[in-house]
Amino acid sequence: MLLNAKRTNLFFVYFALWLITISSLLCLVSKYELFALINHHRCTIADYIFSFFTELGSGYVLIPMLFYFLYKKNYRLIINLAVILIVNSLLVSWLKHYFYESRPLLAYGRSVVETAPWTTLYEKYSFPSGHTSLAFAIGTYLSLVFKNNYLKIICFASACLIGYSRVYLGEHFPIDVCCGSILGLSVACIYYFLVNNYLSKRFRKEPKTLSSFVETVG
Repeated sequence: MLLNAKRTNLFFVYFALWLITISSLLCLVSKYELFALINHHRCTIADYIFSFFTELGSGYVLIPMLFYFLYKKNYRLIINLAVILIVNSLLVSWLKHYFYESRPLLAYGRSVVETAPWTTLYEKYSFPSGHTSLAFAIGTYLSLVFKNNYLKIICFASACLIGYSRVYLGEHFPIDVCCGSILGLSVACIYYFLVNNYLSKRFRKEPKTLSSFVETVG
């Protein structure tokens, strides 16, 4: 099944606007200025709000989500989300070790980087943002699977807030978040395309194989 534009364009329109906004800001101001613009404008309530969203991006949110889909007996979706999680995590880990970029704390020092009192700041493996990548991978895939436009908006808004929280809490630079979002969206789209097009066509001549494949993976 090809990507249905009527079902999927809303998420991608918002993503394009998100990407254009961040890219434009990165072109207009320096890496440090954009980081400081987000990181230095804070309040206690925002500390709690963005700490909550950054925890959503850690993957813990997938646990109740997977239990819900298990209760609904949507095993195909569970397997798909698990595969996306694994692939995305492996790619993020490889990129982090390959680029070995310093985080804001190591680049600017504790006197410059601000965070919530309960947040532990790390020094290395800044690029790309794993939290953001996972959020956009899951959000993108759910927006491709489900028709509900409100769900698409929730997925996109949540992913954006998770990405913003990583800069707000001083864990990442905006470029880390921007590239993390691109990576996550790419993983979800490529996997969706492979499962729903290439692999389905490949096994079409083998009814039993295709049947079992569709029943377990989708």
